Amino acid sequence: MFVFSFKTTKKSLLIGIVCLVAFLALTAAAIWWPDTEETVPTVAAAEPADHLSFLRSIGCEAAAAPMAVEEILLPDKADTPFETYNALQQQAGFDLSDYCGKRVKVWSYMVTCGNRPAVAHLYVYRDRLVGGDLTDEQTGEQRSLTVQGEATYGEIGTAG
Repeated sequence: MFVFSFKTTKKSLLIGIVCLVAFLALTAAAIWWPDTEETVPTVAAAEPADHLSFLRSIGCEAAAAPMAVEEILLPDKADTPFETYNALQQQAGFDLSDYCGKRVKVWSYMVTCGNRPAVAHLYVYRDRLVGGDLTDEQTGEQRSLTVQGEATYGEIGTAG
């Protein structure tokens, strides 16, 4: 049988407790600290009604129900195809590079912008619109989520 004993003072015991509490507080802060990686303002998109409102604000009329909702994982590192697509995002003030390695939901809506049918893809991360595109149904050409190719979403109004 082994017996282990040690002698301590109140001062060293107090220092040990303070160190333990500080360690636990820092660990808790690291785990529950809010994600502050978003560097650009985003549009609220918690509900499909928010999506439809946004699409109307850029001059598109959308079907009430989405065609599809899927979850995708953005690449960990920006490769050439991602950078090309992200350049389209930046035309509307979005930047998907802030979300590399994250899962986003892609909501797809059948829309009419002017007289042209298109499919709107809205990228949503934590109930915020962080990107997307309008894909022309006839030509397959993608364009940014802008009002008639002019105003960015930031000029339409953002939700904080």
